[in-house]
Amino acid sequence: MVHIPAQITRGDIRQTVSQKITLQPGQLVTGRAIKFFANQHAQIQIGNMSLFAQLDTALQANQTYLFQVVSGEQKPQLKKLATISNETPSTEIAKFLGINQSKETDAILREIVARNLSFTKHQLESIQSLLKQHGNSSSHRDIAFHMLEKGLPLTTDTFLSIRTNRSQSFSHLVGMLQEQLSKSNIPEMVDLRSQLSLYTKGTSEGRQSVLQAFLNKHQGVLAPVLEEITGSSMNQIRSIIQQPGNQEFITLKNRLLQQITLQLSGSKSELHSLQLLYNKLAGRAENQQPIPNGEWRVLEQHPLTQKLLLRADSELKQTFDQVSGSDQQSVKSALNLIKTTLDQQLPQETTKLLRLLVLQLEGMEHSQKLPITERFLQHVHQFTQSSGLTDENQLLQMTTRQEVLSLKQALMLHIPQVPDTVAQRMEQLVHWITGAQISNATVQDGAYLTHSFQIPGGSFGLEEDMTLEFQGKKKKDGELDPNYCRILFDLNLANIGETIITLGVQKRVVTITIFNNQEYEAQAFAHKWKSNLEQQLENLDYHLSAIHWKPLSNEKSNSIQPNGDTGHTEQQKGFDWRV
Repeated sequence: MVHIPAQITRGDIRQTVSQKITLQPGQLVTGRAIKFFANQHAQIQIGNMSLFAQLDTALQANQTYLFQVVSGEQKPQLKKLATISNETPSTEIAKFLGINQSKETDAILREIVARNLSFTKHQLESIQSLLKQHGNSSSHRDIAFHMLEKGLPLTTDTFLSIRTNRSQSFSHLVGMLQEQLSKSNIPEMVDLRSQLSLYTKGTSEGRQSVLQAFLNKHQGVLAPVLEEITGSSMNQIRSIIQQPGNQEFITLKNRLLQQITLQLSGSKSELHSLQLLYNKLAGRAENQQPIPNGEWRVLEQHPLTQKLLLRADSELKQTFDQVSGSDQQSVKSALNLIKTTLDQQLPQETTKLLRLLVLQLEGMEHSQKLPITERFLQHVHQFTQSSGLTDENQLLQMTTRQEVLSLKQALMLHIPQVPDTVAQRMEQLVHWITGAQISNATVQDGAYLTHSFQIPGGSFGLEEDMTLEFQGKKKKDGELDPNYCRILFDLNLANIGETIITLGVQKRVVTITIFNNQEYEAQAFAHKWKSNLEQQLENLDYHLSAIHWKPLSNEKSNSIQPNGDTGHTEQQKGFDWRV
């Protein structure tokens, strides 16, 4: 178990996962030899991490050196450039880099050495350029060094993305953009306003106004489809939508979801080619003619048939598996499935509008009576899928076609079409999402897995975003082990103020520690909910061992973490959830 001292800071509580050192030829790095081996091999200490390397010359133990990476393979080769001391490391490094000394250069080099970061002359020049352009503040240096450590492009776009993500609240940016779009009253922005409404804390009246504007704009396309799906007139549908949470509302949403599920998201050419294949094979079956195996395989391997089989249940998959060209009954059953699917397909634009409509209905329903756990999980899923966090991954995988533009894509599409003041707000939001994509890295270290990301808290009535970090131990099959995990909640509560709760799990035994400077009030709240918590844990086959209370220091930790990531100057609010 992790020991937590009685007097603790937010930085102390956060655990870090040691990362493997990645070296590239040409980089410079400072380190010291701590153990020597034959043939000019040594164990080199770089910060809190070490590596086994081959050297070009003999070294002295516990002396700090400036090395240049000759080869960054599994067994790195290092060339000693200079012996350095804590008093004058930057002078020696600048000399070997062939750059002019200055106060700014000296400060940057000293901090790079203190963080034990590897770098090149070009990377140093890029950092200098970024800090000259955006200001040489401690927070900006922290961002630049974070970019260097993570191997990110040292560009202005990357810098602005990380800075915006760290210093701004997604919910706040969305709210300001939504307000500007509402004042501008640009008809082309109706769909974008509908997407933004998914993430705001706005009133039910405000959500209804956005939704009704969306229906007004697309009534010509949506009305006949909605009336056919639901059997209700458009006026009846508008009335149902105004009462989220009742049974008619839920039935409407579920019917739309069912219709969307039936869509294969195929292009016109794909749908046309599948229709031609069906017509050809259905004609053969109608005339009692056997279907050659080659022709059947063409149908079976069609992209839309593959999509259909991926989402089909086991009975439908078995129907296709049992098809034989000479078995008329199995052929007809499979062809009927293709025909039914083709008849249910809607134009892509209509499907996009239905998906956006359903997202808005779900957002309105979540604000009503759904259990908080279900609302939270659906909110996380909705945000990761619709915000743009997974855009690049979807393009890389090419497993599915994206029916609705993500929020990031929609913003980038509209930026050239709006006034400069609105465009600046849109660019900020694009930077935030890009910064979240950059920061949402999954770190694997041996048997442990860590993943962190932020989600907006507006739909839960929170002013700030929620920062989540998942950390768990992997089993032999790669799955996370629920018997060993750590959960950390970082909260700012209305009644008891800043509160950090750590929850440790070992062999399904749970121990909770609450850090809060109002110890009496914290104990009162914890005691009130203890029995219910014990019961809920027992329902999941977990056992509550104990609840402890400790004071929380308000001072921030300024020490450099093992992975080189210092505490942000911007205060991180919400909570972190480590599993």
